Amino acid sequence: MNILFYFVNQINPQCGGTERVADNVAHGLKARGHNIYYMSNDRVPGEYDIPCFFLPELGVTKNNISYLRQFILEYKIDIIINEAGNCEEVRLFSKEHLHNVKIITELHFCPTLSFRYYYKSLYLPVVISKPKTSVINILKWLRSPYQKAKLLKNTGKRYKYMYEYSDKVVVLSPSYIKEFADLANLSDYSKIISIYNPNTFIPSESPLQKEKVVLSIGRLDYSQKRIDFLLDIWKQVYANHKDWTLEICGDGEFKGALMQYAVQNNIKGVKFKGNVTPQPYYQRARILCMTSLYEGTPMVIIEAMQCKCVPIVYDTYSAAKNLIADGETGYIIPPFDKQSYAEKLSRLMDDEDLRQQMADKALASTKRFDLDKIIDEWEILIKQLCK
Repeated sequence: MNILFYFVNQINPQCGGTERVADNVAHGLKARGHNIYYMSNDRVPGEYDIPCFFLPELGVTKNNISYLRQFILEYKIDIIINEAGNCEEVRLFSKEHLHNVKIITELHFCPTLSFRYYYKSLYLPVVISKPKTSVINILKWLRSPYQKAKLLKNTGKRYKYMYEYSDKVVVLSPSYIKEFADLANLSDYSKIISIYNPNTFIPSESPLQKEKVVLSIGRLDYSQKRIDFLLDIWKQVYANHKDWTLEICGDGEFKGALMQYAVQNNIKGVKFKGNVTPQPYYQRARILCMTSLYEGTPMVIIEAMQCKCVPIVYDTYSAAKNLIADGETGYIIPPFDKQSYAEKLSRLMDDEDLRQQMADKALASTKRFDLDKIIDEWEILIKQLCK
């Protein structure tokens, strides 16, 4: 089969989880004899072992539609896998404009996004030094119910369009099928299937040298990751665990505010590491902590478990229960219960035998995400569409 993968951002497996996962799947399909092509909006320098192409301009335009139609004919494309399911480009890579090709649209987030905890995603401080900004933020808070309703409506419309103009929609967890259908107001959702993200690491065969490190890996933003929650939790546990360190890996617009927050609240034992190659950090750390408002099926959980780093997460997205067996391979904490989170974190820090047992089970549980198994599922889907 001739398969085109579309990335809305730059074609770079190191720039994010979506790109890394899609690149792994693409190479897995290539290894099985499929011809793979990449396409993106974002032209960046770099060499790839898969041919790369770029849209002539941004948006759903006549030029882009014409370019895609010609590309499909010239390269005899059988299937398009659109990795931009949550972006406006879903209207470009659709059967409304592209014919004689099968279209799979993949959604790399939980369908509900931040809607469930919308008000916790808003960074609108009221008590700040500039009175004018305070007034503006108060007005934004007053408008936020309207904004939430508008976002819900627009997201539902986009999902409905995605469903109607794709041959298949792929979500990352079985629990997301019904969530997607409800938001799109679908009575029939037979075209939606779930395929997990594959493992990205090859587990180390040598014993891992674990240190007293709690790890956080991810983009430092406010609207999703809420690392400030983790800093509050860390302040509770650090008083009795001063030989431990919290390492925060990642970058983003909220990094400066987080560093200032730690200083202002006298939160000790924290290191901001910036953007890093994550695997060595997983291999050293004993525990992974996430305090996100929502996720898809976060690669950091699977990657951590592959490196025997036990995850603790908030129960803010339904896929958490598909990835972690609570109390067996990690802990799932009721949303925003910082006291319970601190207690479970302290338990793992204090009881190395328990942590090691959970780490062993966590590693074993990741075998269901092995790349070959996930590629088998993609090949079944591709053959069904093209038979």
